[in-house]
Amino acid sequence: MTGTMKKKSFLAALMAFVMLCSVFSCGVTAAAADDTAAYGADAYSYVKYLDENLRARRAGTEQEAKAAAYIAGELESFGYEVAQQAFSYTSRGTTVDSRNVIVTKPGRSEKQIIVGAHYDSVNTAGVDDNGSGTSVTLETAKRMFSVSTPYTIKFIFFGAEEAGLRGSKAYADSMSAEEIANTVLMINLDSILAGTYRYVYGGIVSEQTGEVDQAWGVYQTKALADELGLGIRLNDTELNALQTPTTGDWSDHASFKNIGLPYVYFEAANWELPDDPDHPEWGSTGAYETESGEVMHVPGRDDLTFIEQEWGSRAKDTLAAYAQLLPAMLQRVSPDGLLADKTALAAAVDAAKAVETSKYTEASVAAFRIALANAEKVLADDSILAGDQQKVDFAQKALTAAQNALREEKGPVIDWIEHIFKEVFVRVAKVILHIILKIVF
Repeated sequence: MTGTMKKKSFLAALMAFVMLCSVFSCGVTAAAADDTAAYGADAYSYVKYLDENLRARRAGTEQEAKAAAYIAGELESFGYEVAQQAFSYTSRGTTVDSRNVIVTKPGRSEKQIIVGAHYDSVNTAGVDDNGSGTSVTLETAKRMFSVSTPYTIKFIFFGAEEAGLRGSKAYADSMSAEEIANTVLMINLDSILAGTYRYVYGGIVSEQTGEVDQAWGVYQTKALADELGLGIRLNDTELNALQTPTTGDWSDHASFKNIGLPYVYFEAANWELPDDPDHPEWGSTGAYETESGEVMHVPGRDDLTFIEQEWGSRAKDTLAAYAQLLPAMLQRVSPDGLLADKTALAAAVDAAKAVETSKYTEASVAAFRIALANAEKVLADDSILAGDQQKVDFAQKALTAAQNALREEKGPVIDWIEHIFKEVFVRVAKVILHIILKIVF
């Protein structure tokens, strides 16, 4: 190969390299949403902490108060402003004091979704009932702090559930007519760690028709879970003693159901086990959580050691499934139908807003700004349903392409390369000439 050919090959390779560098560095490709932590990892650490440090969180006890303080501290560390709703009730002639721990994450709408889980327990470690729901709710609050959501999200950690749903009743009773009207959905998480299967319930049985109404949240959640491959079930077995997909009033969702709000309730149980093995024809209410018996409220069973010895990784896997599903729900469930997935679009918009455009050409910035404005418009439009996903995908791809097409204010790449080589050539020539002159003279 001649010197000229070598030079041309080198120049061509260098030009290609520089062009690639310009493509990949002049605009930062939109990154995915911060998802570095595995789903359920934080939830598991919270469960483990409760198991090791805050067992027997009975209503009104010091342990319950310490648990409330722990939850509030974690929420504050995420960046939330924490509110506490104190309430009291009388039990056997004694006044019992408890509290709800509340934070609010503003959304694109003032309409809200309430996410709730009780943090008290009976005289057990309370890992399944309900350290599990508490922990997934905590992880979700952390994960969603800076995420754009169509609705405002209110995370509520209820006290004194085991004493008769006292905390959720206190909050529901305090809601104004305006807040009730602005509440789209209530999501309750209770005992989601040990059960054989993962379930989602919801809906209110109509007194007029006997049918289950207001179950849209359940069916959208089930569709979303199927899309994500999370193995979530409905209570639709032959043994089901309750109407599918609704359930009984044994957890905090009932307080909101009683004021007419739609709800979605997560629980791990086993609806394939009859309540009375001797009379399977009487049906099942999901009272038995596992294939080897009950866990909730059972000392020596509702703790992490027993659960993991008995079922290995099932606890972590179930936490991970619900920890993945809940944030997805908060971005996509809607009374009007399952919303389009805007996760990638929101990440692209966030990345684009961080770009400093002053160093780029006027033409490329103009195109970039048009794409960004359109992407923001699509992101803000919460009427786009899953059936129109292509509209969201197009906006995201157009924005990413426009960002990657940003070009710095300089001449054509080839001119820049030639300039560099000319400068190098002149400097080298001067050095060589200087050496020659020294030798000659």
